[in-house]
Amino acid sequence: MTMKMTDFPYLCLWTKEDENLSYLCIEPFQGLPDILNQKQELLQKEGNISLKSNESKTYEVELTFNSNKGES
Repeated sequence: MTMKMTDFPYLCLWTKEDENLSYLCIEPFQGLPDILNQKQELLQKEGNISLKSNESKTYEVELTFNSNKGES
């Protein structure tokens, strides 16, 4: 898989703490989430932005999935 993203300052990789689950979540982030066990105000979090009424911001993510069939 190839991932191209524009205007995202952060990329988060995470999974659940469960050995029976086998996945990895890949999430582009504009702002950072709460630090574990530390709640923060939404607009105080690093990277978060505030848009005015009728204002917008566009982000792009492109995922390309490559097949490896027949390769060893």
